[in-house]
Amino acid sequence: MTPKSVIGAKQNFRFSHKQRVRGAEVDAHRVVLNAQFQKYFDAAATEYWRSLSLPYEQSMAQLGAELYVKKFSLEYFAPGHCDDLLDVRLRCARIGNSAIDVEGAVFLGDELLVSCEQILVFANPVNQRPIPVPADFRKVIEDFEAGLPVVSYRAGSWDELSDDALELRIEVFVEEQGIALESEVDLHDSHAMHVVAYNGMGQVVATGRLLPSENDQAKIGRVAVKRSLRGTGLGTGVLRALQALAAQRGDTMVKLHAQCTSRSFYEKLGYLAYGNVFEEDDLAHIKMSLSLLGGDLSRQRPLQANGIPWP
Repeated sequence: MTPKSVIGAKQNFRFSHKQRVRGAEVDAHRVVLNAQFQKYFDAAATEYWRSLSLPYEQSMAQLGAELYVKKFSLEYFAPGHCDDLLDVRLRCARIGNSAIDVEGAVFLGDELLVSCEQILVFANPVNQRPIPVPADFRKVIEDFEAGLPVVSYRAGSWDELSDDALELRIEVFVEEQGIALESEVDLHDSHAMHVVAYNGMGQVVATGRLLPSENDQAKIGRVAVKRSLRGTGLGTGVLRALQALAAQRGDTMVKLHAQCTSRSFYEKLGYLAYGNVFEEDDLAHIKMSLSLLGGDLSRQRPLQANGIPWP
């Protein structure tokens, strides 16, 4: 096992997942069942891949492989109790030819409760024989663990980005939300600036558009994030990119029509709602706006033609 002194410090991990202990996960003494910690690590692993902006099933299908658990070991240091808010941490410690070594730790505050070691094998899903870890998949993991960006954002015209942007918009708005295709694609696309976010494997994970200015006011629309990656900051990244483009051309305000189910997301980014709720494409919407005057756009760096990482 990895020494406790090495694995037992929070600062050794970039990735963190909060896990509340529920009543069904403890024994009669209100202590977390030992086997339950493996489930906590499994749940954290799902969030780990999301932090890398990798939709797991799509990524594995693209790579023509699957990750299989060869070894999973736990070491216990202290118990967890009902209603504890645990901090589950994971890191990729080493990538070999076909094996990936993963280390994990569960903390309550700064106290180490449990550590784990896993060996995952990258293998052919048909015969389950190991195959080399692809270079692009390896780089995504290594970049994340090194603190480097795992997403890049590209701005361009509809002619440049329509194939990628439209694929995700159809997936989100047409297939998921039931909006008619003829309503989703309109004449505004050809006059708008578009932003597309790509993960480290070149997959499209988010998009949005910026319409031409009217009285120094911009309108943002068609903001879409891949379903399995929502809540990981991709929508925020797209909005910041679009806001930066608006500020660069001299706009003083951005407006948008937000689906009411997404209102709180925009409010957390400083948008204010105004007017009454209205129907658009059979979905409830609210108008929202954000002033670009006096705001801190220092982090919203200009986009280069080939795309740059966005915080």
